[in-house]
Amino acid sequence: MHGTSAIEIPSDILDAAGLTARDAKLELAVALFANRRLSMGRASELAELSAGEFQLHLGSRYLGAHYTVKDALQDKAILAASSLGMIVVANGSLLMAMARIGRLDLLRSLFGQVLVPDAVWREVVEAGPDKAVASDLACASLIERRTILDLVSVEYLGHYAGTSDAEAVVLARETNADCVLMDEWMVGSAAESIGLTVVGLVGVLMEARERGLIEDADEIIDQLHHKAGFWISEEVRRLVTG
Repeated sequence: MHGTSAIEIPSDILDAAGLTARDAKLELAVALFANRRLSMGRASELAELSAGEFQLHLGSRYLGAHYTVKDALQDKAILAASSLGMIVVANGSLLMAMARIGRLDLLRSLFGQVLVPDAVWREVVEAGPDKAVASDLACASLIERRTILDLVSVEYLGHYAGTSDAEAVVLARETNADCVLMDEWMVGSAAESIGLTVVGLVGVLMEARERGLIEDADEIIDQLHHKAGFWISEEVRRLVTG
């Protein structure tokens, strides 16, 4: 159970900015995420939005995961050296993005099994704001729900990451998964520090293109931006499109 702290903003300041109190919380959440002070999971909590809704808002502002060309090349090398049939753990944002553009088939073609912890399942299926997306994810035979055991580690990581991403990292460690699929830079760093391999959505797209699973990478990137709020820089985009 987390405590709360109050921030008082004079009403005339809110009026001058044309903001409600909730709007101000959203602006603060966006700024803290953009400046790498909060993970997307914790920022979405501050904004009182689901992770998927917050990502859509970030995309509308042309803000996205703190993902660089170096990250993309590293992810490409990891997947290029991997074998088919990898067991991976995915976080909610990545799964919702793929479901929103109707390309869960890419995960099915690239990986042997996609595991999700209970918290991610609740986030994307049971409490997902988009019922069609939730239904697609619930019916995806590739995705398997698991319950984590190490609640202490979840509580510790959750302070920085939010519960669903914390559970994803812990589940990957408990199942010896080949990698974690997520674009949370803060959580990813924590996962790598305990010996886990982390790959982002861009890495998945690059590997899919290399294996001939994507015909028009530009179209998919545009769909991810407009339908899922997943935005990437032009430099990273050029790597994906070749």
